[in-house]
Amino acid sequence: MTQSDLPRCLLITHANLGEGLLAAANQILGPLTEVSIVSNSDLALPQLLTVVEEHCSPGTDTFLFSDFKGGSCDLAARKVAAAAPGRYSVSGVNLAMLLSFFTKREKLKGGELQQTVADAGQRGIQI
Repeated sequence: MTQSDLPRCLLITHANLGEGLLAAANQILGPLTEVSIVSNSDLALPQLLTVVEEHCSPGTDTFLFSDFKGGSCDLAARKVAAAAPGRYSVSGVNLAMLLSFFTKREKLKGGELQQTVADAGQRGIQI
């Protein structure tokens, strides 16, 4: 699989949360590619939708990770994901999800990768 065939990761978060998550993932796994970050800082939902849409590449699967369910980042991710095939939204992003995504994206595709990532995120929580 070439770099351009890898599913893309788009982190859509409040403030600089996406930058922190990516920095931690890079520290653990080494430099990661095919990943972008969008912050909702100073963006109303219509503007955020436009920015998120601009980060999705036609013909390449894109996984849109948002920080929490129901927030503006999640609303934008879900709307953009629903607008075209090959886009997958996952809310409540955590480090366990990202590590799962980056280590499995060469082997799993589409909904299977989406479910695997969501499961990893839940397993990463313990009370």
